[in-house]
Amino acid sequence: MKVVDTNNQGTYIEFCTHELTFLGQSGQPYRGMLFIQYISEGRVVDMLALKKYIESLKLKTLLLEDVAKVIHTDLNADLNNQQLCVTVKTTPRGGLSTTTRFGYTGFTPPEIKPIVF
Repeated sequence: MKVVDTNNQGTYIEFCTHELTFLGQSGQPYRGMLFIQYISEGRVVDMLALKKYIESLKLKTLLLEDVAKVIHTDLNADLNNQQLCVTVKTTPRGGLSTTTRFGYTGFTPPEIKPIVF
C-alpha cells in the first residue's frame, strides 16, 4: 500500500467507510463499516491507494473474525505504526451484528451506528 511521508507527526487520524465488502467462507458477500485509527509517525496512508485496497477486498474470501486482523496486517506492512487500530462492524444476513477490533487498544472505540441497507 502506498504511504506518503509527512512532517505532521503526532496527528490523530481516523478513517471511516461504509463501503467494506468481502466474501465470507460460504462465498456470500458480507457488507460492513471499516474504521482505521492511528497516530501519524511521519507517514500517512495515501487515500486513493486505501480506497483501491478496500475495493480489492470484494474478491477476498475471509473469516468474519479475521477481517480486522487481515486489514491491520496489510496496512501495517507499509505504514509500520505501533498505534494502529482497525475496527470492522458487519451485519451479515440474519441480523446478527459483529464488531471485531485488532491492534492498538489505547483509542476509544469509534461510535458505531447500526448499518441500514
